[in-house]
Amino acid sequence: MPASVSIDMAINSVKPNLHTLPSEMLQQIAGYLDDSHHPSLFAFGLASKICHGATIPSVFHHIRLEIGTCEALQLVIDTLVKSLAHRESAGLVHGLSIKGHLEFPCKRKIEGYQSCTPDRHSWFMMTCVEEILSDEEPCSGAPHVVYDEPVIKRSSEEDLAWLPVVGLVQSLPHLA
Repeated sequence: MPASVSIDMAINSVKPNLHTLPSEMLQQIAGYLDDSHHPSLFAFGLASKICHGATIPSVFHHIRLEIGTCEALQLVIDTLVKSLAHRESAGLVHGLSIKGHLEFPCKRKIEGYQSCTPDRHSWFMMTCVEEILSDEEPCSGAPHVVYDEPVIKRSSEEDLAWLPVVGLVQSLPHLA
């Protein structure tokens, strides 16, 4: 048999295969994809069961949540808790980022000074602040309201809305 045929047969018999790589190397590939291009990490995880298993540590290492409403927060947390329980991956979570803010129905109050209202100038004049500021009302660019009451309320609506996040953090061993 000619030497070139035996070399070709040897190359064909040892075809490079992603599935023959050690799991540690596949996890390093997943870590690189997580750092460089996060969507590629998910695509890599869909390539096969072996690749999916290699991406799990990177997918759950740092969880990023985007929120807007109380209901959306509750839904995201419930889904995440189920996913972590299904994959037994709570121990893989080392970081949690939350982007956005919770929106609550606005509760207007009668008392208090409100900027950007018709009576603000009269309030400004009555308090004699204009003597100090030379008839220039301070302007912050954003409307604000001042109330004569404590800022923090016990068991406020906002505190209750964040309870799912507290429960999630307590269930994650590296964050609790």
